[in-house]
Amino acid sequence: MKRIKVLFLTSCTGRGGSGNSLFYFLKHIARSRIDPVVVMPKQGVIGKRLAAEGIRYLVYPRLRERLYEMRYGRPGSITKLVSLIRNSIDCCFFVLQLTALISREKADLVHCNQMMVKLMGAAAGILSGIPVVWHCRTIYNTRPQRVGFKLAAKLRVVRRVIAVSNAAAANYPGLSLKVVVIHNGVDLEHFARDQVAGGIHKVLDVREESTATVGFMGRMVRWKGIDRLLDAAEMILAAGHRPTFVIMGENPNNSSEDLLQMYKDSVRDRCLSRHVLFAGFQKDVRPILVDLDLVVVPSITPDPCPRSVIESLALGVPVVGSDTGGIPELVIDGTTGLLSKAGDAADLARKILCLLESKGCRQKMSLAARESVERKHDASQVADRIQEVLLESAS
Repeated sequence: MKRIKVLFLTSCTGRGGSGNSLFYFLKHIARSRIDPVVVMPKQGVIGKRLAAEGIRYLVYPRLRERLYEMRYGRPGSITKLVSLIRNSIDCCFFVLQLTALISREKADLVHCNQMMVKLMGAAAGILSGIPVVWHCRTIYNTRPQRVGFKLAAKLRVVRRVIAVSNAAAANYPGLSLKVVVIHNGVDLEHFARDQVAGGIHKVLDVREESTATVGFMGRMVRWKGIDRLLDAAEMILAAGHRPTFVIMGENPNNSSEDLLQMYKDSVRDRCLSRHVLFAGFQKDVRPILVDLDLVVVPSITPDPCPRSVIESLALGVPVVGSDTGGIPELVIDGTTGLLSKAGDAADLARKILCLLESKGCRQKMSLAARESVERKHDASQVADRIQEVLLESAS
């Protein structure tokens, strides 16, 4: 079978889930069948990891991460408008650059890794006459997004849409022949519990009186529901329990607001500083993750397929997650964790307490969690499925 060259477009080069998911896929593809070239705005964390695997990448600064990405230090109505205009101009220039790159590299296919690059990839595909595959890692929250991306997905140049969950696939009603659901995967060896040494005490001062450790990991964005987690923590502590809550993560690049500091201020104002600890960004989350008793994913709006859930389950850590988006497709309620009502802090507190009060239940869930990931989220098997979609689309 002919080896095809695929240009992989990604604007996520930092610590976000979409960039990591692309990396795990590229790590496991058959290089004898696909010759990958990754196109991204800067090297970032992902670029270094790609280089370590011998995967070629090209840096194109005009490939913006977000259309509303701030280009100035102080957010305001004028700076936001000017940032939008500059980003839009960059997008147009990048389409022309990508079209030239397709010709120069003699590419057979363009893979668009997440929301921002889909339209640019499709435009370059039309101009160059080669097919495009979209990877949908987003649940569109507004009607213009849902309508616009569905119409664009109908274009002939967009051969297939890979959705990371059934919830993400619902973005494209009536396009079932184009859409295929392939959940994210993890490297099972990298996330094997017996291969990871715990290290939470090297990073954080977890007090001796702490009865358990409850973790959160993710970007500091409002829809991740960190406010609700702090509300739940306050209720749990008021009820006499003394767990330690560990929050891992940082603000997104070029964020217009410092939510991390806002959450730290909220913890201080609520007098929770002894029990809520901020670990910041962790290059390797595993040493902390393996020491946790459970992980909370309290998203208040639909979360397509959070890697935090899969990575936690892979290490045998039960998850309390919101019953929204793709989370119920990952967490088997009552078996690998518990589902709580999205945005309901009281229900979240009840579900956390339910697991904290039953060590036996957590131990059973731990075994079931790892088995579930081995069955459904093995990165090598996920890569095989995505690879077949790309090969089929390029033919």
